[in-house]
Amino acid sequence: MTVLSTLLPFLFIFGAMIRLQSRPLPPGARRVLGGKPVAILLGSLGLASTLATLALSLVPSVDEVNKSLAVAKVVGGMFVLVGAGVVVFIGALLKAAEWRAPYRQTELRRLEAKSERPRCYG
Repeated sequence: MTVLSTLLPFLFIFGAMIRLQSRPLPPGARRVLGGKPVAILLGSLGLASTLATLALSLVPSVDEVNKSLAVAKVVGGMFVLVGAGVVVFIGALLKAAEWRAPYRQTELRRLEAKSERPRCYG
């Protein structure tokens, strides 16, 4: 279960590396040595090796009596762990939105009093 939950973010990292090669480079950023083809190759290699590790971590050991239960426990535990992380993340987003709400209202009132048009309501 630890292997699954630890390696899941790497899928996003390697996928983002492949996807970002089609976008222009922001100022101050560096590309991988060798350019776009090498970056896509390295991202694909990382993605494939991470997927292979995830798949192999689901294979139960030889001495396991109930193999399907062992796989279900690992996958179920991973979903519980990821779900708990999602709940914490959403809770933090909601708390941050509540904290910023009074500031946004006073900022909008101040701009309206100065008869300026606010740049952003979000």
